[in-house]
Amino acid sequence: MKTIFYLLLNSLPTIDRIRQQIFIYLIFLVFSSINIYSQELSDQKIFEAYYQETIELISQKKFQEANEKFKKISKLELAFPDELAYYYGYTQYNLGQYMIAKEAFEKYIKLKTDTGRYVGVAEQFIHTADCNLKGYYFNNATCEACEGLGLVDIECRTCKGKGQELCNQCFGRGAIKKRDNFGETFESCKKCIGTGYFTCTKCHDSKHEKGKCLVCDGKGKLKIKKDCNQLPNK
Repeated sequence: MKTIFYLLLNSLPTIDRIRQQIFIYLIFLVFSSINIYSQELSDQKIFEAYYQETIELISQKKFQEANEKFKKISKLELAFPDELAYYYGYTQYNLGQYMIAKEAFEKYIKLKTDTGRYVGVAEQFIHTADCNLKGYYFNNATCEACEGLGLVDIECRTCKGKGQELCNQCFGRGAIKKRDNFGETFESCKKCIGTGYFTCTKCHDSKHEKGKCLVCDGKGKLKIKKDCNQLPNK
């Protein structure tokens, strides 16, 4: 009994040290989390200030100064609003950096699709950037072959335009062979009702189905090369 008590007593300092280390580690984690949260709040406030200053500089056509603000914004580890891509593209365009501007505008359009406030303007800037870079631009036009749907009527690939499929039960014979004690007998195929064929499960006897338009590759639009003198005014 004395031996057990002695062992327990000697073990207490070790347990206390472990507990102390765990406690210190937990405190460290808590303070680290607080610091990270505080840093995020601080970065958000910095971004909001930079963002407003940048918009103001752009409105004053001070694009070089606005570009310096963008450099500072890029160092912040935050999720930025989609419109920032547009303003960055607009700044680069006015600095003559047409390729960078084009990439920024394309990113904005990809983020906003057709819902963005500046999508139409961004597309126009992409055209003028191409004119400055290549002397021509591409414009999207509705594909006449599919009327912009991306799909056209094609021959049914299941029945090869016949409207009917070969019965896979009797293989077109219309009857199924059976063997019993009296020899071989035939009975009418129930699946095709003895015809050897049944209505195509794909086109339902219409002999056609919808397939990808090969003219526009299923996109519904075509890129038409145009001269820059055909470019509408911004």
